Amino acid sequence: MKIAVLGMVGAASFVAAADAGFAGFVASARNSGAYTVIDIFAGVTNASDKFLNVYNLNASATGGFYQQAGLATKTWKPDAANFNSTRSSIDSFMTAGTYSGGAYGGEYYASTNTNGDPNFTGTSWNATPASAAATTIPANAGWYTGDPTSIDNNAESIAGLTNRVNGTNASATTGGGPGATSAAALPRFWLEPAYDPITRDPDELAWHLQGRSMKCLTESDALAAAGIERGKAPADKVAERWCAAMTTHYDKLALKQPVFAELLNCIDLTVVAALIRGRQLDRRAGLDLTPLLDATKLALPTYEAPATIPTVA
Repeated sequence: MKIAVLGMVGAASFVAAADAGFAGFVASARNSGAYTVIDIFAGVTNASDKFLNVYNLNASATGGFYQQAGLATKTWKPDAANFNSTRSSIDSFMTAGTYSGGAYGGEYYASTNTNGDPNFTGTSWNATPASAAATTIPANAGWYTGDPTSIDNNAESIAGLTNRVNGTNASATTGGGPGATSAAALPRFWLEPAYDPITRDPDELAWHLQGRSMKCLTESDALAAAGIERGKAPADKVAERWCAAMTTHYDKLALKQPVFAELLNCIDLTVVAALIRGRQLDRRAGLDLTPLLDATKLALPTYEAPATIPTVA
């Protein structure tokens, strides 16, 4: 049988509430004449999540994917203008959301905000009259929404999704339904500083911090019936690759988003404070730091903890 794919999803990114997370993939498979149609969706744990992008997708099918003939339908770009990219059609395409956030009703219209990234090379995303049908997905393909604020990117319940099959770690998908398992994995991320060995002079009056860097780390929590079990789920390979990329490019990120550079400076201050405290350097230098340690004399600012944060993608 040939295979057609609707809304194929690889590794997905979302903007969400602080406690939200990507739960995994959910598919709906069915036969339509001589074809097998597989719809693949990104499952999330919070109905307030919004889709941003998919990156580094690598997918293949024996015999290739099927594309409808026609300039608007023979590539992976959805035919959103004519709304032919629906769940009832036999076609292969990517989509970043649905048209006007339409609720599930047996078909999913593709979003007009969907854009392909540069890894969709040649005419695999934008066809020409003479180009061949795009029956394979380029390596490390990605697509994204051109308007992160659009209603097209809202999460929707898939409780009514027919022939639903949950993928690995996807049991926490909005709406529940058949095929759910007892636990889902929720990857957590955090940043950890690293330094080369700190050097000093023999009198411990001069200290040198060097080799400063930031590492992004991850582990997967298990979301079970009894609650979240920290670090109990299998490692998420996509999350590990994402962390490795962030670690490698952290300095570039800090240039684009100064808050990450400020974080490094705060960590430097913390290390220096720990040295002063641990080695009693203030006393040895005759320095009185009492005013800095008295909350009544130097009140710290207070801030309201946000429930949601905007994306910078």
